[in-house]
Amino acid sequence: MYTGSFPQSNWFVLGNGNENIESEECRYELKKILVGTWYERRYTVWFDFFSKNNYNNCGATVEQTEEGLFVSVDVSGLPSKSSHSPRTITMNCFFPIHQNEDDMLSLSATAQDFVDGQQTVTGNDFHIKKWGNMTTPFELYDVRTNMTERYFPFTQTSRMAKIGQPILAGIWPKPIWKNGVNKNPIFNHAARWDYFIRDCVFSGLIGEDQNDIQLIKRNCKTSNYHVQQLSKYGRKNDGHLMMFEAMAFSDGEDHFLTCNVDVCLKNLLGVHEWADCYRPCDEDQYLSQTADEMPFELTTTLDTILETIAPDLEPTELPVTVGPPAHTFFQTQLYTQTLGDPESSDLQDALTECLSYHLGPESGFPEGMDPDLFTLCQYIESIFPDSFA
Repeated sequence: MYTGSFPQSNWFVLGNGNENIESEECRYELKKILVGTWYERRYTVWFDFFSKNNYNNCGATVEQTEEGLFVSVDVSGLPSKSSHSPRTITMNCFFPIHQNEDDMLSLSATAQDFVDGQQTVTGNDFHIKKWGNMTTPFELYDVRTNMTERYFPFTQTSRMAKIGQPILAGIWPKPIWKNGVNKNPIFNHAARWDYFIRDCVFSGLIGEDQNDIQLIKRNCKTSNYHVQQLSKYGRKNDGHLMMFEAMAFSDGEDHFLTCNVDVCLKNLLGVHEWADCYRPCDEDQYLSQTADEMPFELTTTLDTILETIAPDLEPTELPVTVGPPAHTFFQTQLYTQTLGDPESSDLQDALTECLSYHLGPESGFPEGMDPDLFTLCQYIESIFPDSFA
C-alpha cells in the first residue's frame, strides 16, 4: 500500500483518505496476523453500500445498468509524514442482474472486464475489477396466514383454499437476524432500493409432471386470470403484495407458487439509476394495473432521505417487523361447498375485529390504522363484501 520505506501508520481509509480520515466507519487498522512462519498485516471489512442515513458509504460509487450493479470504492493509506505518498487501490465490483448462460455470454466489453478480473497499475494507483453474486435473500409468504396469526393457533405453513377464493401472497426481504436486529440491507436501506415481483408462476404436480400458469411476467399481470398487484413496489413493512383467485389442475397432487424479484437502485432523490428497471407492459397478454382497479392498490409508503440530516448524524431506529415463516406453499382443493357457506371461526373473529374499525361504505377504514391490520381487513372485506356495504 506504500512505496519506499514502511509507513508511519498501519491505518488505512476507505474512500478519500483526506476526507474520511476522521470517520470511524471508514478508518481501519491493519492487524498483525501470523501466516506460516511470517507475519502479515491485514483486515477484512464487511462493506455496506450505504451508511445508516442511506448515503453512499465512505464515498463509494454505486450505479445500475441493464446488466447489473457496479460498485467502486477507494482504499488508501493515511497520508505519510515522509515524502512518500500512499498508494490508492480502487476496488471495482460488478453484480450481474441475470446470470443465465446466454446473458453472461453477451455482456458488454465494460462488464466483461469485471468477469475477466482485469487489473491495471498507473503510478501509485491500482484498479482491480471483480464480479460476484447479490446474495440478499427474499421470502414468499401467505399474507392471510401471517397477518391472522393473532386470531388462531399457528400450526402449519401450508393452507387449504377453495377454488375461486382470493389468495393474497407477498414477497419481502427475508429477515437476517443478528442479535435481535434485522440486518437485511434491502430492508434497512429502503430509501435506496425499490423491489417488485418480476415473474410469478402457479404450478401443479400431477405425478412427475409439472403444469405451470404464469400469473406475472416482467412485472405485468396475465390477462387470462384475475390477478391484482396491490402496490407498484414492495412496501417496507409487508413487501410486494399480489392477489389472485385460487385454482387447481385436475388430478393435481400439490400446488405451489414460485416468484422472483427485481431490484432497482435509487439515487438520493428517489429516482431509479437505471430508468428502464421497471418495464412497461404490452397491454395484450400481460397488463398493467388499470385506472378502474386502483381501489385495489395499496399506497406505497416511501422512505425518503431528509436533506436536513447530515451524513454523520445517527438516524432514528425504525421498528423491525418479525419475518414470516419459511416459504409457504399454497394448496388448493375442489370443494362442493359454496363460498356462501359458514366460514371458519378464525375468519369470523377477523371479520368482527375489522367491522369494529370500519367507518362505513363511503369512508372505509380510518387513517393511521395499524398497517398489518389494514392489510388483513382489506382481505376480509374481499371475502365478506356484504358485511361492509
